[in-house]
Amino acid sequence: MIELSEDGFVLSQEVIVEPVKLEKKSEERRTGQAQQETTAFLPKQFSFTQIKAFESCPYQYRFAHILKIPGKGKPQFSFGKSMHSTMQKFFLLAKTRAGSSQSDIFGGGPQEHQISWEEVRKIYDESFIDDWYPDKKTKDLYYQKGLISLKNFFDEWQSDKKLADSLEVGFTFKLSKDCAIRGAIDRIDKVEDGYRLIDYKTGNPKEKLTSEDKEQLLIYQMAAEEVLGKPVKELSFYYFEGNKELSFIGKDKELEKLKEKISSIAEEIKSGEFPPKPEKEKCKWCDFKSICDYV
Repeated sequence: MIELSEDGFVLSQEVIVEPVKLEKKSEERRTGQAQQETTAFLPKQFSFTQIKAFESCPYQYRFAHILKIPGKGKPQFSFGKSMHSTMQKFFLLAKTRAGSSQSDIFGGGPQEHQISWEEVRKIYDESFIDDWYPDKKTKDLYYQKGLISLKNFFDEWQSDKKLADSLEVGFTFKLSKDCAIRGAIDRIDKVEDGYRLIDYKTGNPKEKLTSEDKEQLLIYQMAAEEVLGKPVKELSFYYFEGNKELSFIGKDKELEKLKEKISSIAEEIKSGEFPPKPEKEKCKWCDFKSICDYV
C-alpha cells in the first residue's frame, strides 16, 4: 500500500523481493532467522495509515511497509491529492491577501481579501493530477466532481472569508514510551480558547461517525495539544462531496483507549509477526493478491 494520503513512498534503492512461501500450519509462527531479517526494517515511528494497514491485514502490511513493494496507483489517490493541494494553495493565497503569514498562527490581518472564482479554478487546474485514471472519461468525471465541490465550498467561504491559521502541519509525538506517531493535519483554525482541526475527505459523507472513523482526528487532537500546548475545541471532517462537515471532540476516555490500542498494535508490529487475515471481499481489492499465498 502506498501512503499517498500522507507521506507518499520513497525507494532508496532497487529492491527485488522473492515471494516467501509460508506453510499454512506455521502462519502464527515465523522462524528466528526470518524475524531477525525483518527486525532491521521495522519502523521507529508509525503513521495512522500504517496502523490501519496492519490492523486490516498484517501480511498486507508486510508487503507494503516491510518489503516496501509499491502498490497500484488509483484514481482516488490522484483526486485526493489534487483537492488537498488546491485547498492548501487557496488558503495560502487568502492569507497572503490578508497581509498575514502562516508562520504567525496568532496573527489576525485585515479581513478584506478578495479572491475570485477564476483564481480558484486556475489553482485547481494547476493542482489537478491526471495520473492513474484508467481513461479520459473517468478523469473528466473526477475533474468535474472536484470543480463542483470547490465552487460550493468557495460560495460558502465568501460569506465569512475565514482564514486558516495553519496548513499541512506535520508532527511527530510520543504516544507511549516505545511508540511515536507521525502525521500531518490538513488545516488548523484558531477559535476561542483553542483550536479547531480539519481533515479533508473526498469520499462520500457519512451520516454518523463510528469510533473507528474518529481515530485519525483523535490522534491529531493528541498531537495538537502536545505540540501547540492549547486545548483542542473541535475536530471536523470536511467532505467535499455535498460540502458537508461532521464535527466532534475527543473525550479523555476515548483518547486513553486509542492510546492503548495503537500502542498494542505497535508492539505487534515490532514483534515481527505478520500473519495473514484473508477475507474474500477485502482480498479481492488488495494490491498484493497476485503475490499472496493466501488468496
